Amino acid sequence: MADRFPDCDAKELQQFKENAENSNTKKSTKTWVTVWTAWAEEKGYSPDIVSHEAKELDEKLQKFFAEVRKKDGSDYEPDSLRVMIASLDRHLKEAGSSISIAKDRE
Repeated sequence: MADRFPDCDAKELQQFKENAENSNTKKSTKTWVTVWTAWAEEKGYSPDIVSHEAKELDEKLQKFFAEVRKKDGSDYEPDSLRVMIASLDRHLKEAGSSISIAKDRE
């Protein structure tokens, strides 16, 4: 009979974490970080979103969300903007930043 509570080593725990991540979430995060990077480079800003201080990042994000458009030039739907926020916030968290663009008051 299989053990109900088998011990897991660090490698097994890491594999469990990697498998638990949704592939669409990973894709969305990568997509929006790429869009941010392209926008920042075009505007002459540091494309590394993690390198910005909270107040500076807030100012850049305000400008980013006001200026970002689809490839055809049309506006994004509000739900898409919420996904962008969540994706960029996830990227910051995964990079070890203490800034949360979704929760911080700045």
